[in-house]
Order: sequence, then C-alpha cells, then structure tokens
Amino acid sequence: MTIQEQREALGGLVDAARHDSAATRVVLEGRIREYEQRYGIDSDDVPARLADGRLQDTAEVSQWLILLRALRRYEQP
Repeated sequence: MTIQEQREALGGLVDAARHDSAATRVVLEGRIREYEQRYGIDSDDVPARLADGRLQDTAEVSQWLILLRALRRYEQP
C-alpha cells in the first residue's frame, strides 16, 4: 500500500469518526482487536516487530497500522 493510499484510507476513517464518533470508535477498536487476536500480539508491539523482522509488512498489516493511526488521531482533541 502506497503512502498516498494510506493517507486516503486514514483520511476517510477520520472523516467518518467526526460524523459518528462513538460508533466509529467502537468499530475501530473492534477491527483492531480482530488483528490482535489473529496475530496473537498487542497493537503496541507491531512497530517493533516490523522493525526487527518478526512481522512482515503486508497489506493486512498496513491496514492494521492505518486503523491504529485513525484511532490515535480520533483520540486527539
């Protein structure tokens, strides 16, 4: 996934969050939890695992990172 595609996906999620913040937060958290369960790791560990090669940078992992960024941007005032 290109940087531009990531920005577009993230922008769409953030826009959605502004329209229905409580529901969007629940959806984001649920989708993130699905990745954590599928991979058996906590989201906080993803960057380190990518950096040291224990986790491959696939399209699915990129989607996971996009969801994490969206949730963090959503949580900012």
